[in-house]
Amino acid sequence: MKRVVIGMTESDCHTVSLYMFKLYLEERGFQVLNLGACVPLELMFREAVNFRADAIVIGAQNGHAVDDLKRLKAIKKGYRDSPPIFIGGRLAVGVQKPERAEAIIRDLGVDHVLNSFEEFLSIAAAPGDRRRSEMAPAAAGPKSHPVAPALVG
Repeated sequence: MKRVVIGMTESDCHTVSLYMFKLYLEERGFQVLNLGACVPLELMFREAVNFRADAIVIGAQNGHAVDDLKRLKAIKKGYRDSPPIFIGGRLAVGVQKPERAEAIIRDLGVDHVLNSFEEFLSIAAAPGDRRRSEMAPAAAGPKSHPVAPALVG
């Protein structure tokens, strides 16, 4: 896994941790496409196709990841070979417990919930981890818009 698309959830304008994660990955030999803040899911997937990404890493700092990812499963189904989807950061705000938010996030279609930059590296390097060199839209799919410790809190 060497090509990664990163971006913040659609309602999240925080970018410092995203930039830190980009630099962290680049120092370790990854090619990173940083889409920045407020990225619609459709754009993330479209750019992942164009970039031939091996993973999509979504950052969340404002605590509204659950709302921003409600269409994730449907969008993923529109691609034959969706790369693994990672998320890190502050997933929920208010009375919602972080463990509950994580379960909901996974149910929405996220493959890995991260707690650190290092955790991404350990998963990316794991034997048998899902690796692909390309991702293309499925024939009948929809038309098609991280993680850092700072993304983690």
